[in-house]
Amino acid sequence: MEEPLQSEARTAAAFGESEDALRLQRRRVGLALGSLLMPAGLLLDFSQYPQQFGLLLTIRLLTTVILAGGLVCTYFVQFGKRFSVYSLALVTLPSVAIAMMVFVTDGSRSTYYVGLILVMLVVQLIGFAGIESAIYCGITSVAYILAMVCHRDFVPDDLPRVAQIAFFLFATSAVCVTLCHLNYRNRRSEFFLRLSLDEKNRQLEHLDQLRTDFLANVSHELRTPLTLIVAPLQELLSATQPLPQEVGESLGLINRNVDRLYSLVNDLLDIVRIDNAVLRLDRQLIDAREFLQGITRSVKPFAETKNIRLETELSTQELNLFLDVMRAERVLLNLLQNALKFTPAGGRVIVSLRRAGVQAVIAVEDDGPGILASERQKVFDRFYQSANGKAPAQGLGLGLGLAIAREIVRQHGGELALEDGRLRGCCFVVRIPLANEHDIQTETSSPLQSANPNLPLEHSQAIPAASSASELDGQAPDLKNLVLVIDDEEDLRRYLMKSLIVEYAVIGCPNGSSGIKAATANPPCCILLDLMLPDMSGLDVLSKLRQISDLNDTKIIVLTANTDERPKIAALRSGADDFLSKPFSITEVRARVAGMVRSSLAQAELRREREELERSMRELKQTQGQLIQSEKMRALGSLAAGLLHEINNPVNYTLMAVRILEKDLPAAPQMTETVADIRQGIQRISEIITDLRGFAYAESETAPTPFSLLEVVEGVRRFAAHELDDINFQVADSVKPVSGLRVVGLRSQVMQVLLNLVLNAATAIRKCAAVDSPTITLSARREQQRAFITVQDNGCGIPADRLPRVCDPFYTSAEPGKGLGLGLSICDTIVRRHGGRLRITSEEGHGTAVEFDLPLELSSGISV
Repeated sequence: MEEPLQSEARTAAAFGESEDALRLQRRRVGLALGSLLMPAGLLLDFSQYPQQFGLLLTIRLLTTVILAGGLVCTYFVQFGKRFSVYSLALVTLPSVAIAMMVFVTDGSRSTYYVGLILVMLVVQLIGFAGIESAIYCGITSVAYILAMVCHRDFVPDDLPRVAQIAFFLFATSAVCVTLCHLNYRNRRSEFFLRLSLDEKNRQLEHLDQLRTDFLANVSHELRTPLTLIVAPLQELLSATQPLPQEVGESLGLINRNVDRLYSLVNDLLDIVRIDNAVLRLDRQLIDAREFLQGITRSVKPFAETKNIRLETELSTQELNLFLDVMRAERVLLNLLQNALKFTPAGGRVIVSLRRAGVQAVIAVEDDGPGILASERQKVFDRFYQSANGKAPAQGLGLGLGLAIAREIVRQHGGELALEDGRLRGCCFVVRIPLANEHDIQTETSSPLQSANPNLPLEHSQAIPAASSASELDGQAPDLKNLVLVIDDEEDLRRYLMKSLIVEYAVIGCPNGSSGIKAATANPPCCILLDLMLPDMSGLDVLSKLRQISDLNDTKIIVLTANTDERPKIAALRSGADDFLSKPFSITEVRARVAGMVRSSLAQAELRREREELERSMRELKQTQGQLIQSEKMRALGSLAAGLLHEINNPVNYTLMAVRILEKDLPAAPQMTETVADIRQGIQRISEIITDLRGFAYAESETAPTPFSLLEVVEGVRRFAAHELDDINFQVADSVKPVSGLRVVGLRSQVMQVLLNLVLNAATAIRKCAAVDSPTITLSARREQQRAFITVQDNGCGIPADRLPRVCDPFYTSAEPGKGLGLGLSICDTIVRRHGGRLRITSEEGHGTAVEFDLPLELSSGISV
């Protein structure tokens, strides 16, 4: 009982909402009319009561302002359940205002009561319920009677007039209340009736949708078993070896009945498309004469087997039509097959084509029993079959052919009708508009191809069948040409696998999740994917497969029993490469898979070649960089050679002069020490020049010799003493072991490298004003047969974008005139000639560490 009560409550609530909306709309109209009509009575006031015009004007304007303000409030204020009281008060205001005007004028002798009665009659149109109308009329009547009785000129002799006016008021009130009550009841009855009709319509639409879905599902489900019949049948019929006569006849019988079943399935699908308004036409421009000649040639063998004369009467002039060739073929083949089916042996069937104005008229006449006059209006009804006793007892079909044919013709803008013909049987006439100039200019004629589903499937040379396999599912062959079949129909999946395994490695999966796993584990060249899977939609599987990067080269063919455009468009957007509509022949499957496999392999090869090209381009760029570096170093060598030649002689002269000065100086210790430092500095310059000459002319280098790294470090400390006055220069214990760390190389060049690195570190520290305790640390470590020396500072560091370029020749971050940018480049060259490598690590704001390696002296007793 609760459910009906709840339903009634919901219905009552819906009616209440509808009534509230109507009340709001009508009372806004009433308030707007009142706001306009109240000022309109000023002319009547001025002509009848000029003495009281000012007072009457005030009453009218005040009433108008209140009504207009109330109207505006209905748009901005939510009154809820109080709206009835609010609107009733506003609508009653004009009646009260008129009663006041009666009071200030002549009382019972005032003519304003006529306007009051008119207002009462008009107000019942604004949606009052019975009780609301009674309240309104009562207030209006009482207000008017009080205005008359309380008037200053009222006398008992006026009572008959008051009674007369009161009678008219109460009579008018009774009429208004009755009309409002009846209108309310009518609105309520109409609402419930409309609600009931809407519910019935929804139920009918639901039932119709269920019927349509049922037909669509049945048609789709029939396509899969049809595929399993058509594909092996085509393979048998196309076999090269001859078949026994009995077997051939049996296979021919099966083939004809499969074609018939396929036609019935297509009829059901077309009905679904027509009902859902998704019957789409793929039109092209054709010559009607050639079109009809092709149709008649296709059915002529059948006419000859029944000894029926098939005659054509075609127009001599060219008639161009703008048609969907496949569907137009279906219409005419349906008419011709019906005519041949019902025409007895020895009869005639005439196909004619003529022009009638802007239309082409195609007529199909037969010499059969015809159709009874009582049935002529029903032949185009769905599922209708003739009750003519002379009709054949078999092969009547579902009674959908003519209904579908008429809808197809109407989609083309024409009409299909049954008319009287020259023969005694039926005459079906198709009228289709001729192609206009726009169609001829925008469309080109295409070769006519038979696409009628009623005709037998074409046979092709079949690929030799594979030997039967006991179990193909679950195999994972690691072969180049791999095909994956994802279909929940076990028989169809195994048949496809058996047919493809001759040329390809094949894996079968019964659902989407296992298919995705198989494709991920061993990427195939081609995937046959059914759109209807048990665990997930085929579109979802397609989307997930396209998100796997390893499957970029994989081609996906979608298997579908749905011939509508929307699923195909959705699949294309999700990444499908091709379609196969069920039922299909195995020859078509092999051809399409072969094309997809070739495309996949070509795409994969193209991808590999592109990756190889990109790798070659990177190596080429790296080689170009090395060539540029080599050219820079060659330019640096040439520059150094010229400079060294000019500097060498002054240095030698200065060294000779210092030696002479040492002989001639007095034996003062301080003076002798100073001159000795000068001589050592000049000698250092001479050694650097010699090293630079070796840098410029590598072929003139001297042989490397072993030396103590500690001695070199002490020389660096002495030469850089003036730069390290305010910097803590630390030498780690690893540099000065007891036995001494000895390396092999050119001593002067190694000293030059260390001196350059220490001076660069000092310069970096001085640039960073925020360093509290500036420190340079020189450390070393042994690793196999090499000594790794590190110079580390706590300066400002090197920005990350400059770090890759600091060793380039002539690159410098110093101010102009403060350096040539050759120091680190020379150091890098020297280290490389010693078989080592210069490594720079830096973090901006936390200092820099420069490390290079030199060969150890193997005879020094160091364990390597």
